[in-house]
Amino acid sequence: MTTVTEDGLMMNLAEEFETLAGSEPIIGVVLSQFRDDKREHVGKLLTWQEARPLLDYNFISGEGFTPDSSQVDKDGKIIGEDGWLSCHAAFAWTETKVLFVSVDVGSEVSTSWLPRHPRDCVPDYGGRLWNDDDD
Repeated sequence: MTTVTEDGLMMNLAEEFETLAGSEPIIGVVLSQFRDDKREHVGKLLTWQEARPLLDYNFISGEGFTPDSSQVDKDGKIIGEDGWLSCHAAFAWTETKVLFVSVDVGSEVSTSWLPRHPRDCVPDYGGRLWNDDDD
């Protein structure tokens, strides 16, 4: 469930993917490194049962967030608690969709999807389809 806060939209990553998947089961997930994740999960194909507990957390999609020097580590990697800084980069697959986390120029995080296979459709920004009857 997405909740509006004074800092932006609060979302649960696992629930966002489940909403995008609709009635289709999620059949595979690949995750980035995030916080204290076990490295054995990074870049490895996981089942939804394995990945869901790792993605079952709330994060805020903050609009216009700009990291300051305290949020950048010695290698230039951004660390922190806001927007795209506080959720995994992830891909997930259903039989007909590829789900993903995206970040726009203003650092607002969203989840979206693209068709997994070529098909007739009217694309919209962010992967949504105008004539999609699945959602």
